[in-house]
Amino acid sequence: MFKKIAEMFGASDDVRSRGVGLTHSVPLISTRDFALLEWMASTELDAMSAAPVLAVLERSRVVPPDQLGPETIRIGSRVTIDADSGPPFEVRLVPPDQPRNLGDLAVTSALGLALLGRQEGDVVIARLPGRDAAATVMIHAVHAP
Repeated sequence: MFKKIAEMFGASDDVRSRGVGLTHSVPLISTRDFALLEWMASTELDAMSAAPVLAVLERSRVVPPDQLGPETIRIGSRVTIDADSGPPFEVRLVPPDQPRNLGDLAVTSALGLALLGRQEGDVVIARLPGRDAAATVMIHAVHAP
């Protein structure tokens, strides 16, 4: 079954051979990140932009920030990832209203929402900035803010 799902979403043989599956676990989100995203979805984002944010919030498990380990991605985390077995690169999750530097990624972007609440070793399917199609993304390292 995994093989068929992985092929539908483009997971590579390399990902399957490492014994890593597509992540179906519930994202862990801090109460701080949850409150910020909920506020943004209700006041700062238009309905089309708010819908995916609210969907992530609905399926997430919300915990106090001190209950998240350093390997859990939250707003402010620096994350090393690779997409479709490409070279690893680093992004930092930031609020969408924050001025961005090279490598900063809005948490409300498709990739930002896919990464939020995930952990080192997880694999997600997400659309990358500048691409039309979804990619398989492996999370290699997380550096807590």
